[in-house]
Amino acid sequence: MRIRSYSAVKAKELGIKIGWAGKLILLRSPVYLHTELQFSEQFRNVSVSATMQDKCKCVRFKDISYSTPVWDTIELDISHRDEQDIFHWCLDKAGLWKYDLIGLLSHASKKNIIKPHKTKCWCNEFVGMAIEQKRELPLRPDSLTPTSFHRMMLNM
Repeated sequence: MRIRSYSAVKAKELGIKIGWAGKLILLRSPVYLHTELQFSEQFRNVSVSATMQDKCKCVRFKDISYSTPVWDTIELDISHRDEQDIFHWCLDKAGLWKYDLIGLLSHASKKNIIKPHKTKCWCNEFVGMAIEQKRELPLRPDSLTPTSFHRMMLNM
């Protein structure tokens, strides 16, 4: 299982445009714009995340090639059984949990106005909650930007 983080820095170097939401995220998350959780081959390497892309504005599963060099990867050491449990937890949320744009954009403010929502989340918040099903994290996922989440996971 892997965490995949979309690097705005690398995207800019490659001439890939960043939309308005991404520009707002970059105010507080200087490197990464988006986070995906990619499952292993036992789940055909499918990824899951909360996103505004793909017209769903929700938690969704997607096959992503990760062929462009804008994705940074963190390998997670997790058992097959734990990965299965996390996959099924994510499956229960897919399509039902909505994307929390207001929550994510609250990171653009220097004030601590983040309020957890029971059925809304942003990308790294959802990935963190999924991982928390089997592993304790040192910080609450809803308190982190994509960049701070990536850095926390690198240090685990």
